[in-house]
Amino acid sequence: MRIKSQRSFASARSGAPRLVWLATLCLAAGGVHAEEAPEGATGMLEEIVVTGQRREEDLQTTGLAASVLNAQELIDKSVYGLTALQYAAPSVTISDYGSANVFNIRGIGRSQVDVDLPSGVVIYRDGAPTLAGYFQNEPYYDMDTIEVFRGPQGTFVGKSAAGGAVFINTADPELGRLHGRAEVGAGRFDQFEFTGVLNAPLGETAALRVAYNHHEREHYYDSISGEYTGNPGIRDLDSVRVGLLWAPSERLDILLKVDHSDLDFGGNVTSSFGDSLFKVVNQDAPFQYTDESVRAVLDVKYRLDNGTLFSSVTGYQDVTTTNNLDLNASQPTFYAFGSHADTYIVSQEFNLISPDDGPLRWVLGAFYQRQEFEIPYWDEGGFIFQGFVFAPDFPWASSPWDREEDDWAVFAHAGFDLSADVELEFGARYSDYRMDQFSEWVFGFGTAPPSIPWPFSNPPASIGGDSQDLSEDSFDAKVGLNWVVNEAHFVYGLISRGHVTGGVNLFPPFYDYDEMEVINYEAGWKATLADRGLRTQFTVFFETFDNYQALFGMTGTGPASVATFRNAQGRSEIYGAEFSGIWVTGNLSVDFGIGLLESELGTFRNVVDPFTLETVDLTGASSPFSPDVTASIGIEYVFRVGAVELRPRVDYAHIGDTQAGLWDSELITLDDRDLLNVQFSITPAAGRWYANLWMTNATDERFAGGIQNNGSLRYAAPPRQYGLRVGMTFE
Repeated sequence: MRIKSQRSFASARSGAPRLVWLATLCLAAGGVHAEEAPEGATGMLEEIVVTGQRREEDLQTTGLAASVLNAQELIDKSVYGLTALQYAAPSVTISDYGSANVFNIRGIGRSQVDVDLPSGVVIYRDGAPTLAGYFQNEPYYDMDTIEVFRGPQGTFVGKSAAGGAVFINTADPELGRLHGRAEVGAGRFDQFEFTGVLNAPLGETAALRVAYNHHEREHYYDSISGEYTGNPGIRDLDSVRVGLLWAPSERLDILLKVDHSDLDFGGNVTSSFGDSLFKVVNQDAPFQYTDESVRAVLDVKYRLDNGTLFSSVTGYQDVTTTNNLDLNASQPTFYAFGSHADTYIVSQEFNLISPDDGPLRWVLGAFYQRQEFEIPYWDEGGFIFQGFVFAPDFPWASSPWDREEDDWAVFAHAGFDLSADVELEFGARYSDYRMDQFSEWVFGFGTAPPSIPWPFSNPPASIGGDSQDLSEDSFDAKVGLNWVVNEAHFVYGLISRGHVTGGVNLFPPFYDYDEMEVINYEAGWKATLADRGLRTQFTVFFETFDNYQALFGMTGTGPASVATFRNAQGRSEIYGAEFSGIWVTGNLSVDFGIGLLESELGTFRNVVDPFTLETVDLTGASSPFSPDVTASIGIEYVFRVGAVELRPRVDYAHIGDTQAGLWDSELITLDDRDLLNVQFSITPAAGRWYANLWMTNATDERFAGGIQNNGSLRYAAPPRQYGLRVGMTFE
């Protein structure tokens, strides 16, 4: 049996910002996320467990704003990858750039996609942190849960979790049970997929779980023209995961997971502003986009005599990626970008977790992460800019990039019962972050290998390359008050601090910028009503952030006029409310939610607008990637016809328009979108097989899922897709 660290009745948490008008509107509107799938037709909802705070806790009595999707809910809501998560959780936006993403929660994450700009949302996979913003396109298969925590998570997650954190948990091996499933599917654009899972006991104290997923599909564009090579837009993805569990006693629990992914996405097709996203898309480049990764996580838990749990999570990741695309999108001239990168990440976390039944519950932790990111020289696929107005035989600009990061941290978190129903929660984390990087930017004319040190900066790049380093430490904290009002109601209030690490620009003249600080004031009310048939979460929040990190140029002479990543002047604000829940009555279930958001940037005077080249004042402007409204609703009904169960389901999601940058320009406007997904599932009551007819984006909305380089690159979001999946389980 797996060791669990769970409180049967978690203490409450309380507090409160303001926003009365916003709260009233939320209560009248509905919410965004399916908090729990229906349990047959009983009309009762089971407990939702979150693990991101290092112990298992009931979400309804835990002082944080979170959305949790279990394995069935991921299928029901067609969340088979990271980008689709934004249509199933409030206040989440994910702008998809093919090989990269800009992930924002409550408008905080990243202001645009660039490899040298840190992300404010951290993604964990089976307990180990990953490289947020990149290498996140692996399909979701054989999953357990996905937890989305909103607001700064500085205590447990630390570095760069100022917007929030995502915990992706795959299915664990199960002791004492031989079972599995096989599923095959086909769909539009010649899509074919297969998933196989086998769980096998190895005696009484060990178990093995093996899962494999294959997905292939042709491109979904009406036509692609031009002098390109490769297979832009196709998919040929293979992933395998092996899990081994050994639990020789009630005290000891050892879990090892190793997965390998070989993902060929063909290449990222892009269009120019004003051109069709899907029709005749002209592309002129040697296309390639592949991700290959090996990940391993070793999770060891040991229960001491006094009930304290010792936990060790060791992570290892080795990822290789290549991304070559058309840099001037659908324009007919040749201008290509190429890159190849190798990333190596090791991490180690130790935790001591107190028993759940005392008046004081605490977690002590220590953390280390080493990350190496290497882009080679031009002849091995490093940063390459080729063509444009120069000869196409060799790159006209290129550089290698070596970056090494070390992050050390210690943290403590505790909850103390002030009374039987009121808990004081407090925590702190100290982090030490160090970074070193090297680049050698060279320029040429495309007729020979580039060799001239980069001349377009003041000062220019150095002969033989340039090195920079950064060292900073930070202190994050959280304090909250939690109140279990009664069995049906729980309220909490908290103040928390998170930060996004500073950085150094990749391009000359290599200016550095400071960390961004986020302070969050939050209050929440969670209710379980109607004989456990209705469950809701309501949250209001007010967040301030200093040293906002963005790419902009300011008027002046010399360095002040160069467009680079910088810190904004002054303090910025984001505030809003979220309301979500699920209602189950008989055979009907309805999940609902809404997220409302307002943002005001701080002092941004004397900034050069890249579209007009005029000096503008951005003070008070909205933050990028922060739509005013995110909302969704899902409806499902269970019919029983003889021995067959039929489940039609409809999911609708809306994300308001927002900007893919600081500027109020049509060229970088991400239009609002309304997505409708439909499913029809068939399951014999006594059988092992099942079938699922599905359609995503049923109304065939055509919109850009990502806009890059001041509007010059537009990435199409998937059009209407549909298909059939048939599976069989056995044991």
